Amino acid sequence: MNYYEQIMSSKLLTYLRIGQFVFAIIIYTTLLLMPNPQIGQAGFSDFFLHALGNAILMASAWVASGGRYSAMGPFLFVIPFSLIVELAQGMTDNRTPELIDVVANVVGALVGFLVCGFLSSVLKKYLKEN
Repeated sequence: MNYYEQIMSSKLLTYLRIGQFVFAIIIYTTLLLMPNPQIGQAGFSDFFLHALGNAILMASAWVASGGRYSAMGPFLFVIPFSLIVELAQGMTDNRTPELIDVVANVVGALVGFLVCGFLSSVLKKYLKEN
């Protein structure tokens, strides 16, 4: 077992990875379902906030996997999850699902996918060298 596998199999680190992901899911879902969230500065568009939220959720899912999966595994979770939460906005009083928000969710998840894919390749290269 190499050093990376020893660290990743640590119980404490496993709890931290999973805990940060649960926390990210709670924040993500709360912000998308709460009425009229007041997040960020006036210069931030709703599209940007949706995209950023999905990119962060994608990164959080990838970190929670501990690098055991390529970025595709978390991506296959984030896309349906974000679409379900977007549709769930229709069950709230003050929010409605919108196609532009779905597009922003997908764009954000794709950005997160690309970043995590890049980090995954760098990590694999680093582990092969060491």
